[in-house]
Amino acid sequence: MPEITVAITSHNLEQYITQCLDELLHQTYQDFEILVYDDCSTDRTREILKQYQTQHTDKIHVILGEHPLGSPARSRNAVLDSHLISGRYLVFLDGDDSIQLDYLEQLHTAAVQTGAEITLCAYDRFEYETGHVLCQEMLGFPYEISLPVENDILAFINGSLWNKLILVSIIGETRIPDFKVGEDLSFQLDLFNSCHKIACIDKILIHYRVRAGSIISNTQEETIYAFGNQLKNIWRQTEYQWLKDTVALVAFIHIGISMTSRAYDNPDIDRKRVFEWVNQYFSDCFGWFRDNRWFRFSSLKHRGIKGIGIWVAKICYRIHCFPLFLWAYKTLTKILHIDIKF
Repeated sequence: MPEITVAITSHNLEQYITQCLDELLHQTYQDFEILVYDDCSTDRTREILKQYQTQHTDKIHVILGEHPLGSPARSRNAVLDSHLISGRYLVFLDGDDSIQLDYLEQLHTAAVQTGAEITLCAYDRFEYETGHVLCQEMLGFPYEISLPVENDILAFINGSLWNKLILVSIIGETRIPDFKVGEDLSFQLDLFNSCHKIACIDKILIHYRVRAGSIISNTQEETIYAFGNQLKNIWRQTEYQWLKDTVALVAFIHIGISMTSRAYDNPDIDRKRVFEWVNQYFSDCFGWFRDNRWFRFSSLKHRGIKGIGIWVAKICYRIHCFPLFLWAYKTLTKILHIDIKF
């Protein structure tokens, strides 16, 4: 049995899937299998996958979806429900991800050395059209994080699955919620309940393409509400206060800042209605975080510019001028041609 199963989801990725597979096949660590779920691609993606499967029958297994699922969450859940995962560890990749050649080796080594159930690495986000690096994320984290934690660090772990190695046994019956943005983060928060240790590699091992027309750049209003309600449910079902405080901070970061920022960029969304919903959501569900220790300036200032930005954003919400915060954020990132990833 392979040590790692790399699960790839694809849909119409003929421009990228070859590079993704080649970078995996040339990894410095080779005790792994590749399990691809293709969600009814209509370009040459399936043809390319069949070629690779024929050439690497011992390494690559392809599931050709018969009916369009229409979302990464459903495709990943189809992998989880396929009974084809043989590895002790699982990595989820998108078919357009680009990884360093020691990506698997570094993740696996850290997992074995620390006994961590989840191991993650740093990454960067770059413009596909220009190659310009917009930001570097997940650098500067401690090598080991033991749970429960006595600080807010878990709220600042990115929610994407593609930079994480997960011990399969902690997943169990947990599945990814069925919406299109924030579903990975919700899944990750559920997994934290089964974790005793997280390992962090202070090195960029994966590169995320920012492409026009992606799901993230076209976030819909109903997705924001679904994501928010899922976080509310996780918060209510969580038994441990340290994790409840973390989930509440996550809700503010992702619903209050990240999702409203995406709504701000989508001309088809009624921004005023979204801002009003978010204000009411924080009031009704979290009591505006009055008893949450992670929202104190003394705590957030240790997170640098992100922490200070979160504190300022909260103040702006309370005095009903959050659109001004977003305008300043958008103006700054446009002038500097960077991206501050909340």
